[in-house]
Amino acid sequence: MENYNIDITDRAKKALKKLVNKDNELLAEINNKIIQLAKGNHELLDLKPIKRKKKKYNINEIRIKSPISYRVFYVHIFEKNNNILIVDGRKKKVSKFKSKYFDQLDLCITEHRGGKWWKITMCM
Repeated sequence: MENYNIDITDRAKKALKKLVNKDNELLAEINNKIIQLAKGNHELLDLKPIKRKKKKYNINEIRIKSPISYRVFYVHIFEKNNNILIVDGRKKKVSKFKSKYFDQLDLCITEHRGGKWWKITMCM
């Protein structure tokens, strides 16, 4: 089992702050899932790659179904260390997120790095 360093974008921080004082149970569940991801306990998580035609980065999701349906989007970064960048979190209200949303996440990833590209692959 491999440990990963976790980094988080401003976009993801904003999404999580929305849950503070509104849904502590969901926030605790998200925190638990991110800890399991950092520990490399992928078998304990419901992980899924985002399938899309035009992609700049291989974005994955942690699927949370309880207490409500919620998704945490992340990418696995290989530089000097194994890092995971938490890009965003969002309630699952529709059956499928629009491709424009993932284009925005691609931009968020690039901006987080200061415009530099990362060597990123799927983390599963």
